[in-house]
Amino acid sequence: MKANGNTTALTEVVRSVLLVARLGEADRRSWWGTQSFGAAGRVVLKRRLPRTWRMAAVELDVAAARNRHDEIIERTNRGDLAGALRYMHPEIRFEHRLTELQADVTGIDAVRDWFVGARQLFDRWTTDCDDIRDLGDRVLALGTVTAVGKGSGVETQMPFTVLAEFRNGLCTHFTDYGDREKAVEAAGLRK
Repeated sequence: MKANGNTTALTEVVRSVLLVARLGEADRRSWWGTQSFGAAGRVVLKRRLPRTWRMAAVELDVAAARNRHDEIIERTNRGDLAGALRYMHPEIRFEHRLTELQADVTGIDAVRDWFVGARQLFDRWTTDCDDIRDLGDRVLALGTVTAVGKGSGVETQMPFTVLAEFRNGLCTHFTDYGDREKAVEAAGLRK
């Protein structure tokens, strides 16, 4: 194939993906949306990628899961709890196994209550993930939470060791293992 032909084909694929993105959510980070196998996405991808449209749709779903996880962290760091919760399924299972912040709750209201309670303990709370791994419909995020105690001003660091599952663009299960090795093992990456 000529280089010019490859460039033209690539340009068409990029245009197709952007067209699908416009059919989905307007949110800049979650551009693919939640219905990759929906009618609109299927029509556009089938036309441009007749043999590989299913693989392209799956790949876009994986990218969307990671983008949603990143968005939840960014919004939580900014204190935008309502914005973070919009990416969570109404019946989310939320488990936090770090002793200081233990929780095992189900449902968006219970998660909201947990976050409100945790925020009452700290003046500042930021999450920094130095290792994020796409695992299909799951995301493994490893990093550090830095928090400053309310009243005391004491800064503390805690491990952020999350395995999050996504379905239809929403987080359905969020588990912070409190231990890097446990999280990696739960993800099936190492024993």
